[in-house]
Amino acid sequence: MLLKKMSFALSLLLFGLLILSACKDDGDTEPTATPNLDRAALAQTAFANPTNTPRSRETPTPLPDVESELALTTSQMELAIVAGDVDKYMANIWQGDPLFTTEQRRWAEAWAKQPPHSFDITLSSISAPSGDESFARMSVKWRGSGEAEVSDLGSGGSTITVHFYREAADSQRWLFAGEAWQVINLHRNGSDWTADQPSDGTEKIRIFYLPDYGPITGTSKAATVLAENIPGIYTIVSRELGIEPTEAINLKVYEYPDALRSMVDITYLHVLWVWNRPAEALRFSQDVNTELPPADEVMAGQLVYRLLYQLAGDTIGNYPQWVAEGTAQMLVMKEFMTVPRRNNQLSEMAGIALGTTEGVEPEADAPQMQDWEAMAEWESEPSAQDYAASLQAGTFVYYIDATYGQAKRNEWIKSMAVEKTLEEACQDILGKSFEDLTADWLAWIVTQA
Repeated sequence: MLLKKMSFALSLLLFGLLILSACKDDGDTEPTATPNLDRAALAQTAFANPTNTPRSRETPTPLPDVESELALTTSQMELAIVAGDVDKYMANIWQGDPLFTTEQRRWAEAWAKQPPHSFDITLSSISAPSGDESFARMSVKWRGSGEAEVSDLGSGGSTITVHFYREAADSQRWLFAGEAWQVINLHRNGSDWTADQPSDGTEKIRIFYLPDYGPITGTSKAATVLAENIPGIYTIVSRELGIEPTEAINLKVYEYPDALRSMVDITYLHVLWVWNRPAEALRFSQDVNTELPPADEVMAGQLVYRLLYQLAGDTIGNYPQWVAEGTAQMLVMKEFMTVPRRNNQLSEMAGIALGTTEGVEPEADAPQMQDWEAMAEWESEPSAQDYAASLQAGTFVYYIDATYGQAKRNEWIKSMAVEKTLEEACQDILGKSFEDLTADWLAWIVTQA
């Protein structure tokens, strides 16, 4: 199943950071919990030792030949996309990285359902520092399918730094290898984190960033901030959920939302800041004005999803979508919000619940109580009620935590990874039906007004 929307948590948190910040007391200090590390030194070390997959260096091919050879590859990619032919497209993709291969195949499967009317690829600023690898700025532009200039697929485009690998040492054929990432590998030893080692399979976090390319500024600034902050966020999320990740968390930082959309799903018709799906990297755009990564609490909410995916074998498991979202929001409320902000969230949900129980007819776009079954679906489009849905899910899981404790709450959440349905988890772990728990939550939440 496809998660066809930015998660409720992100929309809630980005909105909440702007609207609810006024509720913060001047004397309040944001709660923090970080492992024992020198964050500045960690980031400095990371950028002194960026890592990439080492490749042999052959005698460079003359640049005009490389340009014409690359044009053959990109023309084959264009033809395959317009034809909706996934296999033909994948024949032009480098298969040396399983993560990249999965992401590219899913990208292709999305547009194959409704191929674009046109898809144009233009390469500029081509360089070939070795015989088997070349780099370029790749601009893509597409137009929706059908006769109209803009159809259900929509139109769009972006430019990003990419690279290609030669298919074989004596071949004139190049394979598209995606974004020209540099990688920071973060290793953990107890409470200490280091970034001075190459990838050896034991790293806990990998941060993929785009280096500067000629006059084009990449995403290294966002990556250095992320390298400072993400170990502490990772520690909090893992500790609170009682989940020790079994695989490295892959984070990919893009220059701007359109570049992210172009590389993850051209059928997505909304502004895209974060893309978070099982078996793929957690991909997101830096802030286009500050060149910073998303706020710590946004990253924390997204890491909750990653850990729940891993618990379910890199799938969405049996979780209703609102359980995953509610878990993310609950953790942010507990660990990253000040008391005034958290109380404001509870109070706002109380107002929504009271309005519903008292039969008040809300305005069309005003936050309203949401149907739990509708919120359980993973494939859905953004709506004006996402904020209300996130509040509802978050305060429900927060109530479970406050009433039954962290251990029972985590047992309840984890049981839905592969084993139990929502109803079974409620009955077996918490001793009540979901209907009864909902009634208890409603009775509690209205007292928070």
